[in-house]
Amino acid sequence: MAEPLPLGPEDPARVGSYQLTQVLGEGGQGVVYLGQALDGRQVAIKVLHARRATDPAERRRFSRESVIIARLAPFCTAAVLDMGELNGRPYLVSDYIPGPTLDELVIESGPIRSGLDQLAVTTLTALAAVHRAGIVHRDFKPSNVIMGPVGPTVIDFGIARLTDRSTTRSGLVGTPAYLAPELLGGQTAGPAADVFAWAATMVYAATGHRAFPGETQAAVLAAILNGDPDLTGVPDGLASVLAACFAKMPQARPTTATLLDHLTNRVPPTPPPVPALSASAAATGPAAIDPEPTTIPPPALTPSPAPEPSAAHATSEAPDSAPDRPSPPRRRINRRAVLAVAAATGAAGVASLLIPPWLEKKPRGATPSTPSTPSTTVPATATTNALRSTPTGSPRPTLLLARGFYVAALAIGQLGDIPIAVTGNIDNTVRMWNLTTLEQHGKTMKGTPPSAGYGWINTVAIGQLDGKTVAVSGSNDDIVVWDLETCRRYGPPLNGINGINAINSVHQLALAQLPDRTVAVSDNGYGPSVLVWDLENREQYGEELIGLTGPNVNSLAVDQFDGRTIVVASDANKGFLVWDLESGERHGKPLIGHTDTVKSVAIGQLNGKAIAVSGSMDGTMRFWDLQSRKQHGNPVSVHPRGVDWVAIGQVGGKTIAVSQEWDNVMRVWDVESGHQRGKPLRGRFEIPTSTAIGRLADRTILLSSAWEGSGGAKETRLWDLGSA
Repeated sequence: MAEPLPLGPEDPARVGSYQLTQVLGEGGQGVVYLGQALDGRQVAIKVLHARRATDPAERRRFSRESVIIARLAPFCTAAVLDMGELNGRPYLVSDYIPGPTLDELVIESGPIRSGLDQLAVTTLTALAAVHRAGIVHRDFKPSNVIMGPVGPTVIDFGIARLTDRSTTRSGLVGTPAYLAPELLGGQTAGPAADVFAWAATMVYAATGHRAFPGETQAAVLAAILNGDPDLTGVPDGLASVLAACFAKMPQARPTTATLLDHLTNRVPPTPPPVPALSASAAATGPAAIDPEPTTIPPPALTPSPAPEPSAAHATSEAPDSAPDRPSPPRRRINRRAVLAVAAATGAAGVASLLIPPWLEKKPRGATPSTPSTPSTTVPATATTNALRSTPTGSPRPTLLLARGFYVAALAIGQLGDIPIAVTGNIDNTVRMWNLTTLEQHGKTMKGTPPSAGYGWINTVAIGQLDGKTVAVSGSNDDIVVWDLETCRRYGPPLNGINGINAINSVHQLALAQLPDRTVAVSDNGYGPSVLVWDLENREQYGEELIGLTGPNVNSLAVDQFDGRTIVVASDANKGFLVWDLESGERHGKPLIGHTDTVKSVAIGQLNGKAIAVSGSMDGTMRFWDLQSRKQHGNPVSVHPRGVDWVAIGQVGGKTIAVSQEWDNVMRVWDVESGHQRGKPLRGRFEIPTSTAIGRLADRTILLSSAWEGSGGAKETRLWDLGSA
C-alpha cells in the first residue's frame, strides 16, 4: 500500500485544535493529513488546496462534499467530527480509517477468495444506506473502498449528488471503467448507476480484472455500451447476481434491497434478465430509481488491531461541474418536525374545519371523542420583549439563539407559562430554550450513545403525555421521550419491536393525541411507510401506514380536525398520501400534480376547509382542498431549484403558507390569492438545517437554523411574521 509522507515545509503544523503528523495523500481538490486530536485520537483532515480556496465555486463544492458525508450513517463512511477554515482554506475532519484500499489489497495480495461474500454484503449494505439518505455516490470503485480494521468503508463523496437534487450535466463524471451505460449518454445518475459500479467493483475484487476490459478508454466505453461483462473467475453463486446488475437499462437492474435479499438467502436468486440494448438506446434511457427499501440492518463487525497509517484517505478526483451552491441535507435532520398537532405548533382555528366525508368514518368500537388540546399561545403576562413590531408581510429576524450549536431539528411549544423552543443538535443532545429570555432553560438532555459511535438528533416534536409536557426526539438509533419539567428521560426509549430494530434513522416525527392515547408518528428508516407508536406502552400502534412507493418518506405532517386525526406523507415521487390515523385507512390515491419529487407537505385550514400545501423539486408550491381532493387555485412558482420545506399558519386572520428554498430563502404567501406577501426572508448562512412555525404571544413566528458552508458559523433565527 502507499506509504504516508512526512510533513513538508509548505504543510501546516496544526489545523484548528488538531496536530498534523503526516501527509496521507493529495488529490486534485485538496491534501489529506493524518492528525491527532487533543484526546490522542487519530483523525483524517482534508484541507482544500490554497489555489482552489480563492475560487468561490471550489469552496462551495468542498462544502457540499462535507454536508453529504456528514449526513451519512457512520458505517457508510468515516464519521465527520469537525469543520472549519485554516487561513481561508476550508477543512473537514473525520475519523481516521487505517488500512489499504480494495484496489491496493487486490494488487498486493491477489483476488479475494475467503470473505468475498462478506465483502459483497457489507459494501452493499453501506451503499443501500447511502441511497436511503437520498445520495448517489457516482464514483463507487475499488480505490474508494477502504479495507479497514472493522470492515470495508466507502470514501470519497467529492462528486456525489443528492437524488432529490439530480441534474443532467455534460461530460463524464466518475471513473470510466465503472460508469453505467446511461451515464455515458449524459443522463442523470440514479441509485441504479451505483448498483452497476458496485457489481463492477465486486468483479474486480473476485478476479483481479475489470468487468469491461480494454486497452484504451474508448474500448472500455464501447464494451460497457455494447458488450457483455467478463465474469471469468467469479464464483457461480455470485456471478448470476452480478450479471443482473450489468443490465444496460437502469430499471432492469435489481435494487440494493433485492440484492441483499439474494445474498443473504432470504429470496431465491432469480435476478431479472439482461436485455440486449443498442448504445443509443442505453444512452437515452430514463434515469433509474430504487423503489425498494433495504430491510436488513448493517452486519456486526468485529474490531481488530489497527494497521499502520496509510494513504487510504487520499481522494481520487474526477472531473466535475458542481452546481453553484452545496446541496443542503435532504431527509433533513428534521426540516419539518412541525405542525405535529395544534399543541405542538400553535395552529389556530382547526376545530372549525369542514370535515371531508372520509374523516367521518370511525374505527369499529370507537367512542366519538374530542380530546382537549393545550394551546401554545403565550399568556399576555408572558409577552416577550424579544419581538419588535415590523411591517406585516415584510418581517426581519429579531432574535438569535443557540449560536454555539449545530441545530439539526426545531420545535416550538409551551411549558406552563414559558414559551419554548426545543432543538435537536448534531452533538446528540436535546436543549430547551426560553423564548422570553433567549436563554437555555433547564439542563442539556443527552441522547442515547449511538450504536455506531456517531449520531445526532434528527427530529424533535413537543406534546402532552400523561399530563406532562414532553419533547420526543428521533435519532439514528431510537425515539426518546423527554420530561421537559425535569429534563430527564420519561420512560425507556423506543428502539425496536419483537427483537427487530424497526426504528432506524428516524428523520420525520410528529405527535398526535388520540382519544385514548398519545402517539408518535414517524418515518420508517428502512422504507417508504409510516409507523405509529404508543408512547405510554412503548409499542407499535396498529399496522404500518403503507402506499408510498419510496424509497423513503420525505415529509410527514399530522393534524386534528374535529377530533379526527389525519396524516399526510410524501416520498420521492410526485404526490402525497392521506390516512386516517385512528383507523389506519388510506384515503384514495396519491394527490398528484407536481412534475418532480414532493419534498414537504403541511396541513392547515382555509375558510373553514381542511387544506394541504405541498412543495416540490419542480420549483412550485400547490394548495389542495382535502374535502374535494382538488387543487385550490394555481400552482405558485417559487424557485427553479426547488422548494424544500412548507408550512401553514395564520397572520392577520388570513391563512399564509411559508416556503423555504435550497439557498435558505423563505417566502410568505397568501393562500387565498396565491400572492407573495412582502419581501423574501433571507438567512445569513447558506445551508438550512431545520425550520418550525408556531405562536409566541399573539404573534406568528418562524424559527430557522442554518450554518455556513465551510462549517464554521451557525445560528438559529426567529422571524416575526405578524399578528396571528
